[in-house]
Amino acid sequence: MFITSHINLKAFNFWSGGADTAKRFSLHELTIIEDILDDLYPDGINDVQLNDLFWFDDEILCDWVGITTDELYER
Repeated sequence: MFITSHINLKAFNFWSGGADTAKRFSLHELTIIEDILDDLYPDGINDVQLNDLFWFDDEILCDWVGITTDELYER
């Protein structure tokens, strides 16, 4: 069975490295990322893709919110 749902990033249950990265972003920054993801993935993104984006593509996410990865991990 395939189930889709609409959920905001603040409520998404990240895991492993994705969770480590996501918890470092502020609520405002998560909102910015969510808005960009809505534009990039108008048909949605699956949970593995989303978690992997936070786990492996932290530089891209930081660029979107105007910070460096060093700034993110110094928090």
